[in-house]
Amino acid sequence: MKETFKNSANLINLEDAIKSYALGIASIVNNGRDVTLKIENVNAYLKGCPNAKQPQGVTVCADCGYEIYEGEQYAKLDNKDFCIDCVKNCIHIAENDK
Repeated sequence: MKETFKNSANLINLEDAIKSYALGIASIVNNGRDVTLKIENVNAYLKGCPNAKQPQGVTVCADCGYEIYEGEQYAKLDNKDFCIDCVKNCIHIAENDK
């Protein structure tokens, strides 16, 4: 989903763009005048928008308790669900002690 606002580039600054991006919204300046706001990450947008109906989680990470939402990756180990961040924290590189 995206929306373009004509002659509005002077109304947005870098700080606003960064905050919006953290909420899943990309700010794109077109031709130096127009700004297009594009929802890049729907789950991040819905979590950060106070007016949006909050999505319900599909499952919960057995390690950290993070609620895993539809469309997010997770791992199932020994019938327990783990978020992708906890899985990444468990990955190690094998090395010889020699």
